[in-house]
Amino acid sequence: MDLFSASEDFASISELSLSQKLYASKRLYSAQIEGGWVVFAPDQSGFPSVIDEWSYRILKKFENGSSVSEVLESVDPSDPESSVVDAFEVIDFLREKNFVRASEDPDRYSPYDNTKSEPNSFGVWLHINNHCNLDCDYCFVDKSKVEMTDEVMSATIDRLVSTVEMRGIESLNLKFAGGEPTLSVEKMAWFHAHLKEALTHTSCDLSVAVLSNGTVANERLIEFLQRPGVGIGISLDGYGPAGHDIFRTFTGTKKGSWDIIERNIEKFLANGIRPYVMSTISQQSASTLVDLVKWIFSKGLRTRLSVVRQPDSSELYSSFSGRALQLRLDDEYRKLNSCMIEAFEAAFTELEKEKYDIDIRNALHVCELHFENPSYSSCCGIGNTHVVINERGENASCPMTVHRGTVQPQNDLIAATRETFIDHNPMDRLDSKGKNCLDCQWFPVCVSGCPINNISVYGQAFTVSPLHEYYEYVIPRYVKLFGRKLVQSALKRNISSFRFLEA
Repeated sequence: MDLFSASEDFASISELSLSQKLYASKRLYSAQIEGGWVVFAPDQSGFPSVIDEWSYRILKKFENGSSVSEVLESVDPSDPESSVVDAFEVIDFLREKNFVRASEDPDRYSPYDNTKSEPNSFGVWLHINNHCNLDCDYCFVDKSKVEMTDEVMSATIDRLVSTVEMRGIESLNLKFAGGEPTLSVEKMAWFHAHLKEALTHTSCDLSVAVLSNGTVANERLIEFLQRPGVGIGISLDGYGPAGHDIFRTFTGTKKGSWDIIERNIEKFLANGIRPYVMSTISQQSASTLVDLVKWIFSKGLRTRLSVVRQPDSSELYSSFSGRALQLRLDDEYRKLNSCMIEAFEAAFTELEKEKYDIDIRNALHVCELHFENPSYSSCCGIGNTHVVINERGENASCPMTVHRGTVQPQNDLIAATRETFIDHNPMDRLDSKGKNCLDCQWFPVCVSGCPINNISVYGQAFTVSPLHEYYEYVIPRYVKLFGRKLVQSALKRNISSFRFLEA
């Protein structure tokens, strides 16, 4: 076959050299689904894609390394549904998505020392109050009727603006939390207005979210949430009283909170406010997950699915110690992982039905997992770009440690945040013995899970998560779900024939 007879077509498609040798990524995940193959590179920016069977065969030709010309020459010229130009388009797509690469992947991932990075954005968890109207058994906050004072709020705003100016920050994501922040609406409104005003002379974009239990929906809160750039996230533990009310009961009465939350969500929707649902599933509520996602998407809402970080065995920490404790914990985590796998399989199977016309990119996230943008440091911005500020204005490493190991704030809040986690570094993974996340295909997606939970279980922040069995299941399962929704979306747009689909 004369490859160069189509050179003009090639030139219009790509700058690829015919002699260039390319390699399919060792990290690549692919799975056959209805309509083609879903393909995902966990170490590459971008969501999963779907390619047809013929394109998949082109991809497979690069597994051990092949030049572009070698692959093009293998195209059957008598095939009426494919051509050299088609193959070149596919190769160009595979290269653009980094599914095929100019060099072979190393056997192991490399960690990244995020303490030396220069971020252009950061998130702020502002613990604006320390009191709540619910009495959840698992809550990590030692409650007290304390709010941020005006003096602390003013000083915090000054430090936020100083950090933006010093570091050239382009975007700041502020989360009002507590406690229950909706019990302090006036303070949120004051803080937001003054911070927004203080940032006007900068080029920094400000977005705001209120992290709430959903039990408050008064007119003052609705007015605040209707401000541009302000949203609300509502925490749910499961569906209905049988799932959500297991733990989330009102202080003093132990009355469940589901019914009032459901009414409040309707009230928010009627006022043009679309809450984001933060779903945290436990072993007790796992059986309600299918009903929860059905309810969420019937309302046109979006959600982040999370699992509890510790099994239903809190007594272990006081009843066992040493090796006996570790063996018992390992067994309890096996049960937790198994329970979560079963629950998520049922939920994803439900969502694969064609009646759920949802854009997975925006509608369904899995907590701590990076499907679009890989990470090589941690699953969150702990000790780097996730600034946690308690009601006293102090910096903490994480919302779960909001009153432990805090440091005094600085004009550079990111520098202060790094001090909160100075004893832990993602590079510690290099010295980890035995099973190591750097050897795992999915490392850039889960990045070892929650560092704080890893410390509590294993004494080390950046190590294999006790939830790794769940991660090993849910990551490829989410990719398959993503691919199937891509195909369904194409069919609804009357696209029945394709070489590749991307979000």
